[in-house]
Amino acid sequence: MNLQETIRRVLREELSPRIRRRLSNDEMENEFLESFEGAYRLTKNRKVLSSHFLDELLYTTITFMMDGVHWRFVSTLPEDEFWYDDIHKELENHYRDRIIQMYNERKGIKESILKEDLYSPSGDEYIPGKFVVHKSNPIWRENIELTGLQTYVGDCYQQHVGGDVECKPSIFATDSLDKKQMFDSTYDDDIWVINTECAGVTWYKDKHFEGGDYKHHIVTFDNISPDCLRLIHKGSGK
Repeated sequence: MNLQETIRRVLREELSPRIRRRLSNDEMENEFLESFEGAYRLTKNRKVLSSHFLDELLYTTITFMMDGVHWRFVSTLPEDEFWYDDIHKELENHYRDRIIQMYNERKGIKESILKEDLYSPSGDEYIPGKFVVHKSNPIWRENIELTGLQTYVGDCYQQHVGGDVECKPSIFATDSLDKKQMFDSTYDDDIWVINTECAGVTWYKDKHFEGGDYKHHIVTFDNISPDCLRLIHKGSGK
Protein backbone atom coordinates (compact mmCIF):
# COMPACT_ATOMS: atom_id res chain seq x y z
CA MET A 1 0.00 0.00 0.00
CA ASN A 2 1.53 3.34 -1.06
CA LEU A 3 1.50 6.52 1.04
CA GLN A 4 -1.51 8.06 -0.71
CA GLU A 5 -3.57 4.91 -0.22
CA THR A 6 -2.56 4.78 3.45
CA ILE A 7 -3.60 8.40 3.97
CA ARG A 8 -6.97 7.76 2.33
CA ARG A 9 -7.56 4.64 4.44
CA VAL A 10 -6.73 6.47 7.68
CA LEU A 11 -8.98 9.39 6.78
CA ARG A 12 -11.80 7.04 5.85
CA GLU A 13 -11.56 4.90 8.99
CA GLU A 14 -10.83 7.41 11.73
CA LEU A 15 -12.65 10.66 11.01
CA SER A 16 -16.28 11.00 12.01
CA PRO A 17 -19.07 10.98 9.39
CA ARG A 18 -19.74 14.64 10.19
CA ILE A 19 -16.36 15.48 8.62
CA ARG A 20 -16.17 12.77 5.95
CA ARG A 21 -19.57 13.70 4.49
CA ARG A 22 -18.45 17.27 3.87
CA LEU A 23 -14.83 16.94 2.76
CA SER A 24 -13.19 14.52 0.36
CA ASN A 25 -9.91 12.79 1.25
CA ASP A 26 -8.00 14.87 -1.31
CA GLU A 27 -9.45 18.11 0.03
CA MET A 28 -8.49 17.14 3.57
CA GLU A 29 -4.97 16.19 2.55
CA ASN A 30 -4.33 19.37 0.54
CA GLU A 31 -5.73 21.56 3.31
CA PHE A 32 -3.63 19.78 5.92
CA LEU A 33 -0.36 20.11 4.01
CA GLU A 34 -0.91 23.81 3.29
CA SER A 35 -1.90 24.45 6.89
CA PHE A 36 1.14 22.64 8.28
CA GLU A 37 3.52 24.67 6.12
CA GLY A 38 1.94 27.95 7.19
CA ALA A 39 1.78 26.94 10.85
CA TYR A 40 5.40 25.78 10.87
CA ARG A 41 6.64 29.08 9.44
CA LEU A 42 4.51 31.12 11.82
CA THR A 43 5.44 29.13 14.92
CA LYS A 44 9.13 29.24 14.06
CA ASN A 45 9.07 32.98 13.33
CA ARG A 46 7.25 33.68 16.61
CA LYS A 47 10.11 31.93 18.48
CA VAL A 48 7.72 29.94 20.65
CA LEU A 49 9.28 28.52 23.83
CA SER A 50 10.95 25.23 22.96
CA SER A 51 8.98 23.17 25.49
CA HIS A 52 5.70 24.22 23.84
CA PHE A 53 6.72 24.36 20.16
CA LEU A 54 4.96 21.14 19.18
CA ASP A 55 1.84 22.06 21.13
CA GLU A 56 1.67 25.41 19.36
CA LEU A 57 2.42 23.82 15.97
CA LEU A 58 -0.38 21.30 16.40
CA TYR A 59 -2.94 23.87 17.52
CA THR A 60 -1.99 26.38 14.80
CA THR A 61 -2.03 23.77 12.02
CA ILE A 62 -5.56 22.68 12.89
CA THR A 63 -6.73 26.29 13.33
CA PHE A 64 -5.46 27.08 9.82
CA MET A 65 -7.29 23.99 8.54
CA MET A 66 -10.50 25.12 10.20
CA ASP A 67 -10.14 28.56 8.63
CA GLY A 68 -10.00 26.89 5.24
CA VAL A 69 -12.88 24.43 5.60
CA HIS A 70 -15.24 25.87 8.23
CA TRP A 71 -17.61 27.24 5.57
CA ARG A 72 -18.53 23.65 4.69
CA PHE A 73 -19.87 23.22 8.22
CA VAL A 74 -21.38 26.67 8.66
CA SER A 75 -23.54 26.17 5.60
CA THR A 76 -24.79 22.70 6.54
CA LEU A 77 -24.98 22.46 10.35
CA PRO A 78 -27.66 24.00 12.62
CA GLU A 79 -26.82 27.51 13.80
CA ASP A 80 -27.29 26.56 17.44
CA GLU A 81 -24.91 23.58 17.27
CA PHE A 82 -21.54 24.22 18.92
CA TRP A 83 -19.49 22.17 16.50
CA TYR A 84 -16.27 24.17 16.05
CA ASP A 85 -14.42 23.07 19.20
CA ASP A 86 -15.50 19.44 18.77
CA ILE A 87 -14.23 19.26 15.20
CA HIS A 88 -11.04 21.15 16.10
CA LYS A 89 -10.31 18.60 18.84
CA GLU A 90 -11.11 15.65 16.57
CA LEU A 91 -8.69 16.93 13.94
CA GLU A 92 -6.01 17.53 16.59
CA ASN A 93 -6.29 13.92 17.74
CA HIS A 94 -6.35 12.67 14.15
CA TYR A 95 -3.27 14.56 12.95
CA ARG A 96 -1.19 14.69 16.16
CA ASP A 97 1.14 11.76 15.42
CA ARG A 98 1.60 12.81 11.81
CA ILE A 99 2.49 16.38 12.80
CA ILE A 100 5.11 15.04 15.23
CA GLN A 101 6.56 12.85 12.47
CA MET A 102 6.63 15.73 9.96
CA TYR A 103 8.21 18.04 12.54
CA ASN A 104 10.93 15.48 13.31
CA GLU A 105 11.62 15.06 9.60
CA ARG A 106 11.77 18.84 9.18
CA LYS A 107 14.39 18.88 11.91
CA GLY A 108 16.38 16.27 10.00
CA ILE A 109 15.46 13.24 12.10
CA LYS A 110 15.17 10.21 9.84
CA GLU A 111 14.69 6.60 10.86
CA SER A 112 17.78 5.72 8.84
CA ILE A 113 20.00 7.90 11.04
CA LEU A 114 21.81 5.79 13.61
CA LYS A 115 21.03 6.68 17.22
CA GLU A 116 24.76 6.92 17.90
CA ASP A 117 24.96 9.81 15.43
CA LEU A 118 22.34 11.88 17.26
CA TYR A 119 22.88 14.36 20.05
CA SER A 120 22.08 12.67 23.36
CA PRO A 121 21.11 14.35 26.64
CA SER A 122 22.13 11.27 28.65
CA GLY A 123 24.74 11.14 31.33
CA ASP A 124 25.63 8.00 33.26
CA GLU A 125 23.22 5.07 33.40
CA TYR A 126 20.95 5.43 36.41
CA ILE A 127 18.69 3.18 38.51
CA PRO A 128 15.71 5.22 39.74
CA GLY A 129 13.21 4.45 42.48
CA LYS A 130 10.01 2.53 41.76
CA PHE A 131 8.09 5.71 40.89
CA VAL A 132 9.28 8.67 38.84
CA VAL A 133 7.37 11.65 37.48
CA HIS A 134 6.81 12.96 33.96
CA LYS A 135 5.14 16.33 33.26
CA SER A 136 3.39 17.19 30.01
CA ASN A 137 1.01 19.69 28.50
CA PRO A 138 -2.66 18.59 28.97
CA ILE A 139 -3.11 18.69 25.19
CA TRP A 140 -1.31 15.31 25.07
CA ARG A 141 -3.42 13.69 27.81
CA GLU A 142 -5.75 11.62 25.61
CA ASN A 143 -2.89 10.46 23.43
CA ILE A 144 -0.84 9.37 26.46
CA GLU A 145 -3.81 7.50 27.89
CA LEU A 146 -4.15 5.58 24.62
CA THR A 147 -0.55 4.97 23.57
CA GLY A 148 1.56 5.73 26.64
CA LEU A 149 4.64 7.93 26.52
CA GLN A 150 6.33 7.92 23.13
CA THR A 151 9.86 9.17 22.59
CA TYR A 152 10.04 12.23 20.39
CA VAL A 153 12.44 15.01 19.61
CA GLY A 154 10.43 18.12 20.39
CA ASP A 155 12.93 20.95 20.49
CA CYS A 156 15.38 18.65 22.29
CA TYR A 157 17.03 21.13 24.58
CA GLN A 158 17.52 23.58 21.72
CA GLN A 159 18.21 26.31 24.25
CA HIS A 160 21.16 24.29 25.53
CA VAL A 161 22.40 22.85 22.26
CA GLY A 162 21.58 25.61 19.76
CA GLY A 163 21.04 25.36 16.03
CA ASP A 164 19.36 22.58 14.07
CA VAL A 165 21.04 19.75 15.93
CA GLU A 166 19.89 16.20 15.23
CA CYS A 167 18.72 14.90 18.58
CA LYS A 168 17.82 11.55 20.07
CA PRO A 169 14.05 11.06 20.66
CA SER A 170 13.63 11.00 24.43
CA ILE A 171 11.32 10.89 27.44
CA PHE A 172 12.28 13.01 30.42
CA ALA A 173 11.31 12.42 34.05
CA THR A 174 12.17 13.32 37.64
CA ASP A 175 13.21 10.74 40.21
CA SER A 176 11.29 12.46 42.99
CA LEU A 177 7.67 12.87 44.01
CA ASP A 178 8.50 16.19 45.64
CA LYS A 179 6.80 18.88 43.54
CA LYS A 180 9.59 21.35 44.35
CA GLN A 181 12.12 19.10 42.64
CA MET A 182 10.09 18.57 39.47
CA PHE A 183 10.92 20.57 36.39
CA ASP A 184 8.91 23.79 36.27
CA SER A 185 7.81 24.78 32.77
CA THR A 186 5.95 27.78 34.29
CA TYR A 187 2.70 26.20 33.02
CA ASP A 188 0.16 24.07 34.89
CA ASP A 189 1.10 20.72 33.33
CA ASP A 190 -0.30 17.24 33.78
CA ILE A 191 1.73 15.12 36.19
CA TRP A 192 2.15 11.41 35.39
CA VAL A 193 3.68 8.83 37.71
CA ILE A 194 5.70 6.14 35.92
CA ASN A 195 6.07 2.73 37.54
CA THR A 196 9.67 1.99 36.56
CA GLU A 197 9.40 -1.70 37.44
CA CYS A 198 6.47 -2.02 35.04
CA ALA A 199 8.12 0.13 32.34
CA GLY A 200 11.32 -1.92 32.29
CA VAL A 201 13.32 0.73 30.39
CA THR A 202 16.88 1.92 30.86
CA TRP A 203 17.30 5.32 32.49
CA TYR A 204 20.15 7.81 32.40
CA LYS A 205 20.95 10.98 34.27
CA ASP A 206 20.02 14.10 32.33
CA LYS A 207 23.46 15.54 31.74
CA HIS A 208 22.14 19.08 31.45
CA PHE A 209 20.96 19.06 35.05
CA GLU A 210 23.49 16.96 36.93
CA GLY A 211 23.89 18.51 40.36
CA GLY A 212 22.29 21.80 41.38
CA ASP A 213 18.54 22.21 41.79
CA TYR A 214 17.60 19.62 39.16
CA LYS A 215 19.87 16.71 40.09
CA HIS A 216 16.92 14.30 40.05
CA HIS A 217 16.23 14.75 36.32
CA ILE A 218 16.57 11.59 34.23
CA VAL A 219 15.94 10.47 30.66
CA THR A 220 15.12 7.31 28.71
CA PHE A 221 15.07 6.53 25.00
CA ASP A 222 12.38 3.84 25.11
CA ASN A 223 8.58 4.14 24.89
CA ILE A 224 6.52 3.50 28.04
CA SER A 225 3.24 1.58 28.03
CA PRO A 226 0.06 3.29 29.30
CA ASP A 227 -0.28 0.34 31.70
CA CYS A 228 2.73 1.72 33.58
CA LEU A 229 1.35 5.25 33.98
CA ARG A 230 -0.97 6.97 36.43
CA LEU A 231 -2.21 10.55 36.08
CA ILE A 232 -2.02 12.22 39.50
CA HIS A 233 -2.62 15.83 38.49
CA LYS A 234 -4.75 17.20 35.67
CA GLY A 235 -3.22 20.50 34.64
CA SER A 236 -4.97 23.38 32.94
CA GLY A 237 -2.10 24.14 30.55
CA LYS A 238 -2.18 27.77 31.66
